[in-house]
Amino acid sequence: MRTPILEQHSQSAHDVKAQLPFDVQERSGDEFFQHYLESAKLSNVYKYAEESINLVRTLQHAVESRAPRILCWPGWQSKFLFFPLSIVSTSFIDHCYEKAVSVLTADVKKQFQK
Repeated sequence: MRTPILEQHSQSAHDVKAQLPFDVQERSGDEFFQHYLESAKLSNVYKYAEESINLVRTLQHAVESRAPRILCWPGWQSKFLFFPLSIVSTSFIDHCYEKAVSVLTADVKKQFQK
């Protein structure tokens, strides 16, 4: 659903970054922050966000109809993706996430250079 939170995300992220102490900003680095903003814009939450009026109409139909037909069935992803991921240990998921992330924070880069 397209909300003001999604519309103003990058400005809010810049405001939060400006409020952080300087040493925290230095540890994360600008490259990591820019990569975070770009990956947030490319996420499915942004891509497939709908106008809120569609949700309101669906709920209105469900409340007013004698036999509502809400087409909100969990798909294959809940059975084959999310449930198995909920069983897998957190350390395995963290390891996969580390391999998938292409940009490291500035502090981690400094540790690797030493």
